[in-house]
Amino acid sequence: MKTLTLAPILLLCCGLACPAQTQADKQAVRDMIRKLDDIWNAHDYHNKAAYEVYEKDAVMINPVGMHWRGRAEIMQARQVFGELMLRHISAESRPLQIRFLAPSVAQATVRVRYQIEHNYELPKGKRAGSQGEVYYSIISAVLTKTGDMWRVALLQETNLNPETLKFDPVKQAVN
Repeated sequence: MKTLTLAPILLLCCGLACPAQTQADKQAVRDMIRKLDDIWNAHDYHNKAAYEVYEKDAVMINPVGMHWRGRAEIMQARQVFGELMLRHISAESRPLQIRFLAPSVAQATVRVRYQIEHNYELPKGKRAGSQGEVYYSIISAVLTKTGDMWRVALLQETNLNPETLKFDPVKQAVN
């Protein structure tokens, strides 16, 4: 009987201890998102240490559906697209939601504001971006914690279409 009486008290005490750890982890995930911006904005695509933010077997899906598996493929893609176009664009991210699926697994939804800093063209002279243009995307990322380090295990990005943002039938139906 004493065991049954103590069990709810122990559960309550454990529950009270978890929020502090969760806040520290939330901040660590926010810091990782900021680090991803810093890496993007440095435009140093050959800095191998910068790719340590990804798990070795990470998966990345870009806004047009290109699918890269593993840190090596992500690095190769960033090097190619970095020189081609990403070096002309700055990024600023804002976490919309961070939730923990397990003590060492977090899901983050992030809104990213991209600004084109310099006009650029794609191969064959196709105009791609004009200085001053701004566009947005939403990223859904799964991060995993090993030791004290949070790393990206999965990242999928979707460009936001300004026209579709004006009409959101799901949110209108709820309100």
